Amino acid sequence: MELLEKIKKVLDSDRIITEKNQLILYSKDATSYHEAKVPELVVFPTNKSEVSALVSIANESGVTIIPYGLGTSVEGQIVPLKRSITLDFKLMNKIIEFRPEDNLIRVQPGVKRRALNDFLQEYKLFFPIDPGVDATIGGMAATNASGSNGLYYGSMKNNITGLEVVLANGDIIQTGGKTLKSSSGYNLTNLFVGSEGTLGIFTELTLKISPLNKHSKSLLVSFGDEAEAVKTALDILGCGLNIRKLEIVDCNAIEVINSYNGTKLTLSPSLMIEIGGIDQLIISREFQLLLENLGRVVPFDNILTYEFEKSEELWSLRRGIALALKSYYKKNVLVTDISVPLSKLPLVFKETRIIMDTHNIDGVLIGHVGDGNFHAALVVNDKDTQELAKVKHINDLIIDLAIKNNGTISGEHGIGIGKREHLVLEHGASVEYMKKIKNLFDPNNILNSGKIFLK
Repeated sequence: MELLEKIKKVLDSDRIITEKNQLILYSKDATSYHEAKVPELVVFPTNKSEVSALVSIANESGVTIIPYGLGTSVEGQIVPLKRSITLDFKLMNKIIEFRPEDNLIRVQPGVKRRALNDFLQEYKLFFPIDPGVDATIGGMAATNASGSNGLYYGSMKNNITGLEVVLANGDIIQTGGKTLKSSSGYNLTNLFVGSEGTLGIFTELTLKISPLNKHSKSLLVSFGDEAEAVKTALDILGCGLNIRKLEIVDCNAIEVINSYNGTKLTLSPSLMIEIGGIDQLIISREFQLLLENLGRVVPFDNILTYEFEKSEELWSLRRGIALALKSYYKKNVLVTDISVPLSKLPLVFKETRIIMDTHNIDGVLIGHVGDGNFHAALVVNDKDTQELAKVKHINDLIIDLAIKNNGTISGEHGIGIGKREHLVLEHGASVEYMKKIKNLFDPNNILNSGKIFLK
């Protein structure tokens, strides 16, 4: 029996896409510098039983199955490399259980981050992981996303207490639970989070939710050079203040922001800083201490203050940089994602700038300097093979720089197909044990095959 006929026994025809003009929408991710490839089918399950049946069919047929949220990944995680079925979780977008008294909520993988927070806002709660763009909770878990809130709230691994997962043979298992901590058995939840759909398919996720900040104050601080900005960021972290966000944007990023948004921010390397919490008096005191510390480094004219109601204006500018960059240069973007120990950050940031300048490449340096993770967003015409090769070479140099300084090749974007060749540089012999884990869960290699590992 043909693959399509088998799937029609599980799903109605209106939940199966076979037309090429629609399939092409699933051929690439948000960056699109990876070569586009079209899946054979796209299907829309509505529950775990259907997911289990579809995965079983794929396993029996030797066809790759790819979980899909909104396609906002940047390392080709959703790009088909072989004969593939794409599972679009658009219809699995329900909140299953809400337990505010336990600070927990259980959702299906297709729930979008912004929609979830719209729901939680009424209860003065929110889910803090914010990768910048809107994304599904399942997709964010697959790549262990973090973002600007990562300094205070961590990554997805820190905010997921349990999962329901469909395995390659169709079995359905539960990992973790509804407690905020556990020392019971192996931590399979953290194994699956960040596995990019290569070990199992999420059908439910139990999330830890947090109180909304009742009060916050934000700053945009301009510096004479990048080295001064990075050093000040590290000094701020050492002050013991309740810093919620700490970001750096270079001069080029400010220019892109101004062009895209019509703002008139000072064209210089800058820090974006937020202090937040529930006690207004404490926040005001800490904010004053922060200002005093900054005043020893830069003139007060270099500091723009955003009170609680206006803070979102600043952070929306930060979140929109990727779109602003593509609009400004009319090209695609390859985004590096290294993270290094804080002690190495000044050197690595400086050397990254030298690499970009030496190779005369357009782009920006931005990042979550509070946790050592920053991005070189490199502009590229992916249709120009020479230009793409040049940008990939720069990416290689930046990754090598991170490894030499005890860093990681990916702080939050994952490996996908874009960083597979670099995995062994960071992890050495342990990569072979990762492959053994993959083979244990997926012996026929049908779960997002070709991702993370070269072979």
